[in-house]
Amino acid sequence: MYRPLVDLLEDSIACAEVQLDAARSLDTERLSQATARRQDLLFEMEAEGAPRLLAEMDDEAQALAFELRALDARLERILHSGIRVFQGLNTGGDAPPVYSSNGRIRGGRT
Repeated sequence: MYRPLVDLLEDSIACAEVQLDAARSLDTERLSQATARRQDLLFEMEAEGAPRLLAEMDDEAQALAFELRALDARLERILHSGIRVFQGLNTGGDAPPVYSSNGRIRGGRT
């Protein structure tokens, strides 16, 4: 199935925008669905083959590829920020003080 590169890039941009919106709203189901769709589009591009796709790389396709890279960079920043926030919440900072088996206090701040 032949699809022009511009169509593949436009569909990828639409998926990236859904990914961004889902990441911002912490909608993991929607993010997973959009990510799966992007993987399908990447597979389709790979199946089309680099020589044909490169032959179609005109100014419009280059502009779309640049837009897609910018969206991916934003998505990466949002996801990394979310990971850092959840890691901070998950670890809870310092461990609470507890007694060791020999009766001494350990953990927490000393």
